[in-house]
Amino acid sequence: MARRGYVVVGVVLACSACNSAPPVPDNPLPPGAPDFGSTRIQDVSPPPISGATLLVSHDGKTAIAADPDRDFVSFVDLSAGTVRARTDLSPRDEPSRLVEDAGGLVHVVLRGTGELATLSLATGNLVGRRPVCAQPRGVAYDGTTDQIVVACATGELVTFPAASGPAAQTVTVEPDLRDVVIDGDSIFVSKYRTAEVLRLTRSGEIGQRTSLPTPSSGGSAALAWRMRGAWDHQLIVAYQVDSVSFVPTTVGGYGGSGPASIVQTAVVSLSTLDMTTKLAAMPAEAIVLPVDLALPPIGATGITAVVVAAGNWKSTVTTPYARFAFGGADVSSQHAPVDGQLIATEIAPDGSILLQSREPARLYVVRSGGQGRGDELLSTITLSDISREDTGHTIFHTNSGGSLACASCHGEGGDDAQTWNFNGSKPRRTPSLLGTVKGTAPYHWDADFPDLQALLHEVYTRRMSGRLLAHDQVSALRGWLEPLPAPKRRPVDSAAKSRGESLFHGKAACDGCHSGPSYTNNATTNVGTGVSLQVPPLVGVGARPPFLHDGCAKTLTERFTRCASSAHGQTSALSGDEINDLVTFLDSL
Repeated sequence: MARRGYVVVGVVLACSACNSAPPVPDNPLPPGAPDFGSTRIQDVSPPPISGATLLVSHDGKTAIAADPDRDFVSFVDLSAGTVRARTDLSPRDEPSRLVEDAGGLVHVVLRGTGELATLSLATGNLVGRRPVCAQPRGVAYDGTTDQIVVACATGELVTFPAASGPAAQTVTVEPDLRDVVIDGDSIFVSKYRTAEVLRLTRSGEIGQRTSLPTPSSGGSAALAWRMRGAWDHQLIVAYQVDSVSFVPTTVGGYGGSGPASIVQTAVVSLSTLDMTTKLAAMPAEAIVLPVDLALPPIGATGITAVVVAAGNWKSTVTTPYARFAFGGADVSSQHAPVDGQLIATEIAPDGSILLQSREPARLYVVRSGGQGRGDELLSTITLSDISREDTGHTIFHTNSGGSLACASCHGEGGDDAQTWNFNGSKPRRTPSLLGTVKGTAPYHWDADFPDLQALLHEVYTRRMSGRLLAHDQVSALRGWLEPLPAPKRRPVDSAAKSRGESLFHGKAACDGCHSGPSYTNNATTNVGTGVSLQVPPLVGVGARPPFLHDGCAKTLTERFTRCASSAHGQTSALSGDEINDLVTFLDSL
């Protein structure tokens, strides 16, 4: 594969708007603010962090680490502490979640190409690639049927024979599927943005839906980063809890020094028998971006989940990983001195903790400390010497200093499906950043910010308690955000799409505002809401419910029925069939 390099920017970029010194922030720099160092820009942008790219083989001898930044899979001999094999994949394959079957094969989801790669555990050789769906996410092995089950963000649940062959079954459940766990006759699938767990039959029918709980202080569950199956019919989920109360837009309003912010991390256990839930005890530290969790081997005393905090990189006062405990298990151990941005974790049969870092590309082996003792770093295994550090990517995914990151609300570059209550009277839904940033200024629903620099000064520096970003850092972040692709969509009925497109440009009069490559004219207008709002881009709109500035419409259909306005296009006279066709077109964008 080609080496992916970076350039170090040592001078402020020249531009007409950059001749004056940046404004001095009116908040003190928190002690946990990250040090980004010299600005680095990759020639090929790293993908947003999704986590959970590590697996320990059934025999406990091998750790298998997928690298979505460098497009390879490493096979690590845990006894020798060396990489015994490496499988180089194609650029932009983006290998992510993995599972081992009973026949010595490892199956890896390729997010970038929508495929399932199958590799030999013994040799690391690529056995084959199979098409899955537009956005494959979670993967599980069904030992009863010797099948691999893949869950897709586009809503499909796809089942393959483990060894080889095309899909044996594809059923459409609903969008936003993520991790999948099989227990008995039921399939359990998490939903990422809305933080729900679905119990499915083998045919894909929803038998039960459970929303993840929030602490007694209240909040709204969002972004279920990782769900795993535990012993004794339990599921463990790491997710976020967002504030639903008054969110001030003052200095430090989103989060200041210490662990408190408008976004908190939670871990919960769910019984697969009755779907009852139990929240884990939380560590005192802020866990920013809980992208993966690991569970101890069967038979260990108490359940203690190790959770990695991908967002706590570049800070000297925040923990890179922590423990969440159920049933009185110890959570007091201090973390080992590991460096880098952790994105995945596993616990080996001997109880050692494995921690995968995306930058630098390493695998750390840590011995768990007992009560009152810190963890010990046993070894560091280099997976690659190619740097993929990109300052824009780093700023987006790193704790600002206010115990949250940009990705805390814009997970994987998208959105958290939340409608926030700003200043007690302004409900505003989080916008997605996937394919919607370039050429769409001014930003925010109220068009508050004419450009990215103004937005970052107000939101990142003041409200999120971050440091004042230099011009080259702002440029780096812009350079990472603007190329983010729109989410890939599943195929739709071509005839209905064509009819809907004609309505969009004709009878419904949508293109008066939603025009151009991003389907926005960047205007600020009143469409019957009583307030002037920015016309949002429609690229990828079908992947980001709820809709409208206040989240009024849970579906695109509700936008034209429950949340219709006579001033919002000419849609009031559309028939039910015409609305369906228009929705089909919008869902294809």
